[in-house]
Amino acid sequence: MAMPVVSIRYENPPAYIYSPFSGLPAVTEEDGENKDDPTLLFTWVGNAGVYGYISLRLQDLLDQNLEDIEDINIDDLPSLLNIDGGLILAVDEGFNGVNYYGFAPLTKPTPIMKRRGE
Repeated sequence: MAMPVVSIRYENPPAYIYSPFSGLPAVTEEDGENKDDPTLLFTWVGNAGVYGYISLRLQDLLDQNLEDIEDINIDDLPSLLNIDGGLILAVDEGFNGVNYYGFAPLTKPTPIMKRRGE
């Protein structure tokens, strides 16, 4: 199953996007992409049409090297990812185009409630 893409519109840049799993920002003003967040898989810079960041974790998940992943169209990437609980945020910033941020939990989410008899 493809990773879900959630589209949001934010026309007052800069939009600050945070990982729903770690609570860390995807991008910081000081360092750019937050390479210290293990839940951040990638960023895509819409106005440039390129990946801003590709994590080692994404390379491992796709079993591909950096150069091969850079050739994957952003529209095709969700269908290549099957990560339980993962999601991609597509953030429309108006004049900056649509930026994409891929996130995945470090472990499989645990159900809040168990079914009766389990």
